[in-house]
Amino acid sequence: MVQVCERHGMLSVWSRGELMAQLAKRSRSQECVTHPDQFRTVAAASAMRQQVIPLGHLRPAPQVSQRPLQEYDQLYGVGFAKEVVACGTSSNS
Repeated sequence: MVQVCERHGMLSVWSRGELMAQLAKRSRSQECVTHPDQFRTVAAASAMRQQVIPLGHLRPAPQVSQRPLQEYDQLYGVGFAKEVVACGTSSNS
């Protein structure tokens, strides 16, 4: 449970007798109040629009390894499947 007090344009938030936060009251309704450090390291939107190269193109492509599928069979203990020579033929002789 918290207690919120307003005095001389300042809002104070108290919990169990301890001052938790103190903020200046805003004059307009529904105005967003952000913490000063919340967006400190984020570039402004105008700076992002000026960037010609998309962000994804600035990152190097990951290194990819290609292996035969038999290696995965060995890793997971799967028995080797016999190669299918013919499919859908009937042996009605």
